[in-house]
Amino acid sequence: MSMSPEENNRMLANALWEQQSRELFPYLSMSPEEYAAREGVNWLCFSFHNYCYQDEQFDDWIQRLSEILLNPNLMQKYQEELLTPEELERVRQRAQEEP
Repeated sequence: MSMSPEENNRMLANALWEQQSRELFPYLSMSPEEYAAREGVNWLCFSFHNYCYQDEQFDDWIQRLSEILLNPNLMQKYQEELLTPEELERVRQRAQEEP
């Protein structure tokens, strides 16, 4: 369950930021674990977790995604668990490319 911005020191996302963020992430159709496994390699910087969102389900989803993206061991764990061998190979190749 999400805490208020005062309790967690995160800025409250304004309505436009929250709307655009919710459109960017498939939080209703994909778990944060699967999203991190499939797309985490494409995020060089991630700051969405610095905001507190009115939609508690989305806020929790973003916080979990951040936890995974910021932990290489979790990223690897979910990639190995959730991706096919072919998908895993593509992710690993992408990780070795220069940004």
